[in-house]
Amino acid sequence: RAHLLTATDSQQRQRQMAEPMNTESNAVAASADGYTTATTSSIVLLRQALHPFVDQPTLEVLRQVATGCPCCPHCCFAFALSAVPAEIFSLDQQSLYALLVDVLQSVSSPTASSQAPSAGTTLDVAQTPCRPLYQPGSTVCVCCLDIQALVEDPLFASQIADSLHSEGRIFRDFRVDLKLPAATLLRRCAIQQWYRPGSPLDSGTKLKTLMQTRLPLVLSRQLNCPRNNDSGLRLGICFNHVETRGEYQQLNQLSVSNMRARKRSRRSRSQGKVRRANIEGVSGEEEEVSLSELASLLQRIKPAEFASCFKLPSAPLTGCSWKLTAQQDSVFVGGRYMKLQRNISHTPWEVGGVRKTELCVSELVAAPLEKHFRCVGVNFVSSGREDADVRMLGEGRPFVLECIDPKNPFISAEKVLEAQREINKSVYVQVHKLQMVSKSACKALLKNEAEKRKTYRCVIWSERELTQVDMDHLSSLKEVVIKQRTPVRVFHRRAALERPRTIYNMSAHLLEPHFFFLDLTSQSGTYIKEFVHGDLGRTEPSVASLLKTRADILQLDVMAVLHPFP
Repeated sequence: RAHLLTATDSQQRQRQMAEPMNTESNAVAASADGYTTATTSSIVLLRQALHPFVDQPTLEVLRQVATGCPCCPHCCFAFALSAVPAEIFSLDQQSLYALLVDVLQSVSSPTASSQAPSAGTTLDVAQTPCRPLYQPGSTVCVCCLDIQALVEDPLFASQIADSLHSEGRIFRDFRVDLKLPAATLLRRCAIQQWYRPGSPLDSGTKLKTLMQTRLPLVLSRQLNCPRNNDSGLRLGICFNHVETRGEYQQLNQLSVSNMRARKRSRRSRSQGKVRRANIEGVSGEEEEVSLSELASLLQRIKPAEFASCFKLPSAPLTGCSWKLTAQQDSVFVGGRYMKLQRNISHTPWEVGGVRKTELCVSELVAAPLEKHFRCVGVNFVSSGREDADVRMLGEGRPFVLECIDPKNPFISAEKVLEAQREINKSVYVQVHKLQMVSKSACKALLKNEAEKRKTYRCVIWSERELTQVDMDHLSSLKEVVIKQRTPVRVFHRRAALERPRTIYNMSAHLLEPHFFFLDLTSQSGTYIKEFVHGDLGRTEPSVASLLKTRADILQLDVMAVLHPFP
């Protein structure tokens, strides 16, 4: 679920609610929820808190940035201070603006003129007026594109809360992943080269770190829960600015970057599509170059070359829009299932868009759990699988069910048992030992798969009449190593390989001269049907070759999967 909000809407709202700023008043306008509002007396204390971090060069940088380009107060202090006091950036825009004006007035030059420098010019500190160009609520920040002001708007946090609650999500904490427009890094580097020519280009981490510090303050208060970097709920917030979307294309002018020849491809695991990000630009819905890709690219560009390409940027007319993507980490449920009837596939089985079996194990097991977790999908993982016409008996086959993006990830053990009882109402599939497991359980389930052992029971037909001597001969064989080439029936979906497998023991019981039971324990991955009839000589030895007759399997059941899980 996504929501969009433009900073223009936010600014109009602020203009209607806020009165003109008066820095000589005894109090600053009320701040948004989650932030601190400073009074005139507290500004004095804040200046004292700033004192250890501020020297004369820092003040000059602060004055240059604030009076030379319309940067918001947070961006001004972020440019000037190498270390940022937490009490400074916990202030809202109006309060920090008052502090900025107070600091600038303390270093005001009596010879300052009222003319601000034009874009692309070099700033003379002595001729700069000590009045910020940025006005909260009426100007868009030239650096952060007013993202700092946008997150303070009460509508921003309330829309995120409304989105989560409308989806019925249950959560105890959250973590935030931010995606900022590429233009924020380019503009920060351009401003940096303007007031400090030749300095190393910014890596883009400072603005993102600042946002990751401020944004949770608002969300924590609105959502009434803390931020936790290990939380299962990820709030992905993507800021987008259409007006500056193609600014990075100017890097094509730099021959050293050789970006016209660069193309990057990435395989999307979720959709199986290739996304191409090309520095030459985007069109339509194509994604913009990411901040990390751009930061890596800027490390190969000399500051002087960058400065020749990017001048002091102008203030945009509009602010950013944003989009929310909420994703809960998967939860995992493990247990063992028994398949009591035949003609039930392991997972949905379709050929040419036509379903071959009406029922499947994964759907029968997942349905009650999906209802409790309210997830968007499941991933069914088991220790091997049986064919549709094979039953799974005994203690069952170990499995793990991954519940993807559950709206309610907090399910008690009683609810899990309730889901087990619902599953066991079926006459087709039964489960037991159902319980919550960790993500690592999937790896444990599939670890050393080839070393596991499984026990089978088959009903076999023989062309020639058999005697007890034949049964005794099969039962006496131990540790029989067979070689199996990829069976004909799965050749279309399996690699053409020869696989050595071990039959650990067999026990044969004669039913009639042409029919007998065979119980055997084999290495995991053995094709039992092919071991019986030989698969046109592709499996050697086989039951047929050992008995010197034609043989075929009539029924097959898995009796045990020897695995200590869960």
